[in-house]
Amino acid sequence: MANILMWKGNTRFRPSHSSSTTMSSNRTLLPQEPFDIIIDEISYTHDQSEWTRGLVDLSLVSKPFRDRAHKHLFASVEINRDNPNTSRTAHQLCKLIQADPFSETSGLASRITSFTYFFQPTDSKPLAVIFRKLFKDQDDDVTHPAPCKLSLYLGTRWLALDKDLSLALFEVCHRSRLESLSISQFQHIPRNFLRNTCIKHLKLNYTSLSEPLPEHLFADITGKGHDQAVILESLDVNVRFSVRSILDISQIPTLQVSPTVIFSKLQRLSFDLIPTNERMSQALEEILQGASSSLQILTVRISQSPIIHSYPFTGRLTNLHVASSALGGIRPLPLRSLPKLHTLVAICHSNSRFFRSCSILLDNEEFCPALQNLELHFDIRLVLLNEVNLIDHLRSLECDFFDGLFVTQPQFDRICFLTFYFVLDSTVPYLGDQTSPEALSSLIRSQFPNISTKRNLDFSVVVTTSRVGP
Repeated sequence: MANILMWKGNTRFRPSHSSSTTMSSNRTLLPQEPFDIIIDEISYTHDQSEWTRGLVDLSLVSKPFRDRAHKHLFASVEINRDNPNTSRTAHQLCKLIQADPFSETSGLASRITSFTYFFQPTDSKPLAVIFRKLFKDQDDDVTHPAPCKLSLYLGTRWLALDKDLSLALFEVCHRSRLESLSISQFQHIPRNFLRNTCIKHLKLNYTSLSEPLPEHLFADITGKGHDQAVILESLDVNVRFSVRSILDISQIPTLQVSPTVIFSKLQRLSFDLIPTNERMSQALEEILQGASSSLQILTVRISQSPIIHSYPFTGRLTNLHVASSALGGIRPLPLRSLPKLHTLVAICHSNSRFFRSCSILLDNEEFCPALQNLELHFDIRLVLLNEVNLIDHLRSLECDFFDGLFVTQPQFDRICFLTFYFVLDSTVPYLGDQTSPEALSSLIRSQFPNISTKRNLDFSVVVTTSRVGP
């Protein structure tokens, strides 16, 4: 294995000498277990450079060391756009995989369980080779092969892909070991693309759908994986179409699979919502209704709305009327129909009246009985980060409204953990102890005196800062 190139994340290195002579002459009567223990102990190292150096050094000692070290070194391969040599890296990985006749069953490619790639058109040929070697069934002695994950950032259209690459992509996505699939910035995905896959976890980001693939492509995989509907355990979507369109893969055009079947096993949902987009709101409600008996964690990422909209509270807050220019059109989540939901996360960028708008999101006569953890994430951008400016901005978020509401409305009593995540971005830094994360956290907590003193509530404020300037 001369001149080997290895990856973990973005780390690349090349041993300076060949190990073929060393390993070919190594013979041992010891069982594999001692070697595994040594390698696994090194793999617990947190420092990235030490982790890499230690595993590489041991991989050059002997074959028993090499096999176990490669399991860690190649488990996760990421070729991303931050690497100026992305194309070169893809070609080198392709050559390494091709040089190993047993790569896909017991060699290098078989070690890869997570593959992330940012597409470059010049990489079509090596990428097709890599796809055809990934995630295949391993040697017979592997009783429970590890599930695999594929993450792709393509920035193109389905029909714009090289034909051989599109076929290789179809093949790798239909391997039985592939359980997690993430696709970003890929337009015109065939609407039946996920048919006969074994996907359990799906992420779609800035994608769109097109006409289905021809039937002959599914001839060799008929009866495998998902047949009538793609039934997921987790779903993360930021799209402008109903996700049901790609999950309902019934071959009978007049027969639609019910959302209560499609989302019957969904435990975790992340959803990008533009409140004024009626179709997106309806799509979210459809998923929540279908996953009513299974959903445990819900994350709603709320985008800004340019339309000012008024929404009257319902339930126990009927005498209040809110005008929210920040999150216009948002409607309450149907939390009462989610009996297993234990964590709710709301994410939003800097907006005026943020906390009042969150109250609309949470406006219900009662929460689901299992809900205990509430997280609110948002960022604040200030020209000058200091105490006066921050307090003024917090007031624009209407912290006092949420502070009073949270301790007076009984539906919040079941919540045991309340966490605010603030990202503070200042174009001009304020130098001094007042803007340390600890000081800022304390300052933000002071705007919620009732919540801070509420019994049986663990209230936390996590602050990270991003400062630009001298």
